[in-house]
Amino acid sequence: MESLEFYTELKKSKVLERIKAQRNLLFRFVKIEKKIFLVLTLISFFLSFKFPKFLGFFFVFLSFFWFSFWRELFLETKLKSLPEKKEKLVDFLSFEVARSLYSAFKFAKKKKISQVNSSLFLHFLLKEIEPKLNFIFLRLLINKNELQEKLLKDETKEEILEILTEIGEKVVEKGKTKIEGIDAISFLVEKNKILKDFLIEKNIKPEEVKEVIKWAEILEEEFLETKKWYKYENLLRLGTIGREWATAFTPLLDKFSIDYLSLVKKEKFKKIFVHQEKLKEIERILTQPEKNDILIVGEAGSARRSIILALARDLALGKGPEEINFKRVVLFNLENLFSFCQTQEVLEVYLYQIFNEVIKGQVILVIDDFHKFVGIKKEKEIGVMDISPVLGYFLSSPQFKMIGITTPTGLHRQIETVPGFLENFEIVEIPPVSKEETLQILEERALRLEQKYKVFFSFQSLFETVELCEKYLPQEPFPEKAIEILDALAVKVSKRAQKIVLPEDVAKLITERTKIPVGEIEKTEKEKLLKLEELIHQRIINQEMAVREISEALRRARAEIKTRKGPLGCFLFLGPTGVGKTETAKALAEIYFGSEKEMIRLDMSEFQNLEDIERLIGKEGQEGLLTTPVKEKPFSLILLDEFEKAHPNILNLFLQVFDEGHLTDGTGKKVLFKNTLIIATSNAGAELIFKAVREKKDWQKMREELINYLVENRIFKPELLNRFDGIILFSPLSKENLMDISALLLKKIQKSLSEKGIEFLISEKLKEKIVELSYDPRFGAREMQRVIDDKVGNVLAKALLEDKIKRGDRVEIDPETFEVKKL
Repeated sequence: MESLEFYTELKKSKVLERIKAQRNLLFRFVKIEKKIFLVLTLISFFLSFKFPKFLGFFFVFLSFFWFSFWRELFLETKLKSLPEKKEKLVDFLSFEVARSLYSAFKFAKKKKISQVNSSLFLHFLLKEIEPKLNFIFLRLLINKNELQEKLLKDETKEEILEILTEIGEKVVEKGKTKIEGIDAISFLVEKNKILKDFLIEKNIKPEEVKEVIKWAEILEEEFLETKKWYKYENLLRLGTIGREWATAFTPLLDKFSIDYLSLVKKEKFKKIFVHQEKLKEIERILTQPEKNDILIVGEAGSARRSIILALARDLALGKGPEEINFKRVVLFNLENLFSFCQTQEVLEVYLYQIFNEVIKGQVILVIDDFHKFVGIKKEKEIGVMDISPVLGYFLSSPQFKMIGITTPTGLHRQIETVPGFLENFEIVEIPPVSKEETLQILEERALRLEQKYKVFFSFQSLFETVELCEKYLPQEPFPEKAIEILDALAVKVSKRAQKIVLPEDVAKLITERTKIPVGEIEKTEKEKLLKLEELIHQRIINQEMAVREISEALRRARAEIKTRKGPLGCFLFLGPTGVGKTETAKALAEIYFGSEKEMIRLDMSEFQNLEDIERLIGKEGQEGLLTTPVKEKPFSLILLDEFEKAHPNILNLFLQVFDEGHLTDGTGKKVLFKNTLIIATSNAGAELIFKAVREKKDWQKMREELINYLVENRIFKPELLNRFDGIILFSPLSKENLMDISALLLKKIQKSLSEKGIEFLISEKLKEKIVELSYDPRFGAREMQRVIDDKVGNVLAKALLEDKIKRGDRVEIDPETFEVKKL
């Protein structure tokens, strides 16, 4: 069917009749009229108490208000409703979509445009005052007028009917009965070139548009549900009549507990969508005739408690399994009970009474942090008592239903230590909430934070929060880590003039928390990255290859151009002692990572035994020398000195670190190394390097020979060597190199004296003498620092203390006697 035929059908359709009727003066300003007359009605009503003559105005305005109200209701329910019998495509169009198409065809006819394309349709669709569309563009911070101008200039030839048909097919797949404006936008975001280019220009991803559309639909659905005041959950918000009569009397339990119904009411019976499969599993276990007590096991922050809220909501609304519907879900506050009971014996008496009330009162008892109250040894825990002796007796009763909430650590350290106790429970393991569910949680929370702090969250900021939390806060579970960031953003942005939360605000906050450079690269960081070689060479002499390869790796990582999942970079530095392997790592830590303190340094010669694995990765009750610092400083440089001396099994651990960028610690938790730069150093094959230098061998050929030597002598396995981004050879230092190094070291003393107002001159003869005294090809520059400290540093320090030199003096060191000379 041609577009012209479709336009003819549109003009003949009932929806067009409704469009024309809506433009009638009787309906055009009805919304404004209703609001005006409502205000006038209220004003005249309150004035009538003081001035009785206003009572007549009250009834007049009230009549006009009701007249406006019924006209608006007729407009929304009759004129804007779709025909019951849908035979043609036009019958599936929503009022707003139909009106947009009609306007587009009229405009095309007026401007003598041969075809209505998707851009022209979208241009007029954006003119619609449609709450969902306005919400979408507002949340995405899109200027509709700017987009409309671009759309109007598009002269692309395309068949609008084909586009509408495709949109209709997508709508039917979703189970919907009409094509709405958001359906058109959801489709055109990937099909319309003008819209796609506009979004790219604004740095908005298509998936962000689709997610914000879903958000708009959820909000509309919730709003429509609240309007149905007659529904059971809406009536329940007003309070339950005689609820306490419907269940048994539980005075003692009530004294030391909170009924989850009060929490559900506070949330206005909002549907909780996280961990739906786990919720169904919990409901199934609770209906079992035996072994119907549950242990919910999950890390703190993984929304374990949200499942209990969801359970309480389902049961209160009668939407759970029939066997447990309308049971009370009660949180037992054991801390309050402990403060009331002075001894274990008194506690047990109270527990017997409370647990009996649980059975009689049709209650599902919830105990949070369950591991804190079982397997307790008196000498370890003051003010905490063990409930397991009494609880064990009641767990065998099918009428007693209990849910304990704990962590994996709490389960293993405490609960499993009580013999036979765990056999009474079904364990439900709770994983972290998915990214998709976390985003929905943030959407809901953002609306509350906006009211509280008077800020506005762009959708991109919510999307970025989820993305960056996953990437840079891996140790904490969703949704807790994302919620914490969102709360902090609201507080931070509320204190500034511009109250809109942007993606760059998220990146800055993540950087503050982790010290990891995140988001757009700022000018100072760009300059540092581009001049990295130059900056490193201010501290390192020679070793061009090492400096270049590391600098390139960091630039790739920061620009997010990586070919594998591992750390920022993994390098093996091979070379004799004292040639700058460790100093290069230190220089890099200071220049790019901010300080040498950001370097995690391990002497791998201390890990030569198999049992040293536990020292490296930790175990229950013991921190790992590698894993714990990486958790605390995820953005850091890791220096593994004398790498070849570690036990082969320990070297195997690093295969996964280099390849996947993570390692499982001794407690079973994943530790991420993706934001670390790893440098391993080794002296293995140093003699080969010396020999190659003496024989003036080709450096690349020498590198291949050295790698073969490492493999043949089983120093490193081939698969480990293949995991390194670069195997870098450090050449022995020449006397010229040592002269430059002596100058660097002496300049540190020069700078120190300059701060005291003393000018220290460094002569060539002094540098030559220091090199002469410290030169040993086997130890490189390692001896030089000791010689300078002994012959120069000590002499100058003594002269300062004896007041032989003071502020304003110019001094030098005699290279023969190493005495201070004033100039």
